[in-house]
Amino acid sequence: MKQFNEALALDLHRTELDRPRALIGLISLLVMGPMFFLLLPLYIGALVDYLGLSEAQAGLLTSLELLGTSAAAVMAVFWIRRLSWRRVAAYAAGALLLGNLLCVFFAVRHCGCRNGY
Repeated sequence: MKQFNEALALDLHRTELDRPRALIGLISLLVMGPMFFLLLPLYIGALVDYLGLSEAQAGLLTSLELLGTSAAAVMAVFWIRRLSWRRVAAYAAGALLLGNLLCVFFAVRHCGCRNGY
């Protein structure tokens, strides 16, 4: 009985963040989070070189993307407890995928970009 009580006490003190799946997810977020900032010079260079944007246009586009990211993080404070974050994440991933597919379609159809160039 003593072993059961000790095991129960240890399990009660263990939080969800101590579980391996949660730690792997947390580490993945910590790696992916700053990835945009680390790749920002490459992104701006690609906008200028391959899409023919001026440096000012590429900077504005990047600033708008960062503004959207910041606005989403600030607004999350208000809805994170009211909505299912898993459902919101699924919708956001779908919107991101759709937006990227539309960008590829636009680039191929209207800019004459084929084979990535």
